[in-house]
Amino acid sequence: MLQFELRAFPNEAMGPEDRTFVQAPSDQAIRARAGRLAVRINGPVDIARAGGSDWNDRYLTTASPSEFHAAGYRFERLT
Repeated sequence: MLQFELRAFPNEAMGPEDRTFVQAPSDQAIRARAGRLAVRINGPVDIARAGGSDWNDRYLTTASPSEFHAAGYRFERLT
């Protein structure tokens, strides 16, 4: 199992973030979980590998709610 850190920003207001550390068997599994969370909170969810490195070195992608995609969310890499 791999360790990941999720940072959720509810309601697109970029208010206080909710940081969660979770385990998942693969990158695909955590992307699906983050996508479902983004839809549920109607806000972006950042995904990174857990660890002591700088956030920018661990960051993978961001899941955002989308009304135009069949799954209800999309991914984008923020730089």
